[in-house]
Amino acid sequence: MNNSDVVPHCGRLKGTVRVDDNDLRFLRRCVELAADALQQGDEPFGSVLVDANGRLLHEDRNRVASGDKTRHPEFALARWAAENLSPAERAVATVYTSGEHCPMCAAAHAWVGLGRIVYASSSQQLTQWLNDFGAPPSPVRSLPIREVAPAVVVDGPVDELAQQVRELHRRLHSGPGWIPAALRVSRSRVEGSGRKRNTQGMDRRAGFLPEGVAISEATPKQVDDAVAAYEREYLSQDEDEVHKEK
Repeated sequence: MNNSDVVPHCGRLKGTVRVDDNDLRFLRRCVELAADALQQGDEPFGSVLVDANGRLLHEDRNRVASGDKTRHPEFALARWAAENLSPAERAVATVYTSGEHCPMCAAAHAWVGLGRIVYASSSQQLTQWLNDFGAPPSPVRSLPIREVAPAVVVDGPVDELAQQVRELHRRLHSGPGWIPAALRVSRSRVEGSGRKRNTQGMDRRAGFLPEGVAISEATPKQVDDAVAAYEREYLSQDEDEVHKEK
C-alpha cells in the first residue's frame, strides 16, 4: 500500500502524517478483534491502545451483546487508560480501531486526554453500509470525530481494510432471507407500474448475482455488479413505459 491509498481525514492537515506499516499492523489486529466479536455473537468492532514506543498496552472488542450498549472497545480503552496511565503517557498513546469512534467514544477519548486515533473505516462509510444492508438506524447521530473532539489528531480510513470491515458488517446483517437493500425492488414502484412481470420479479431480485452465489455470500463487488445489471434491465424499461404512457 502506498500513501495514495490512505485518505487524509479530519483533525490534521493533508499530508502531514501518513498511515505507515506499523499503523497497518495494529489496524489489522483491530479487524481481527472485530471478526472475533462477530464470531462471539457481537457487533464487529475492535480496538487497541499503543504507547509512544509502539508497545501494545491493551485491546478490546465490542461487547454490546451483553445488553449494555455502551460497551464499545474505544470507550473501554479510554477508561483503562484513565486508570492505568499518567496524563503524559495518555497524551502520546495511539488508539487504533476498526471503525471511527462514535460520539460517545470520541468524547471519552478527548476527556481522558488520549492522543492520536487511527481507524480502518469511517463513520460515513458505516452509515452508508448499514443503509445498504437495510439495518435499523442508530439511536445516536453519526458524527466525525473532529466535530466531537476537534483537537484530536485523526487518520483514516484505509481502503483495503475498510472493505474487510464492510464484509464483517454485511455478515452481521445477513441471514435467512436477507437481501441487500440495493437489490430490493420497491413494492410501491412495482405495484404502481402495473407490471405483473416485475411483481413476479420481486422473488427473483437477486437473479443478477453470479450463478450459484447465495445472497448472503455475495461480495460487495458482486452486489454492485448485480445492482448495475438490475438497473439496466428493469429501471430503464420502467422509464420507457412511463414515457409511452405519457
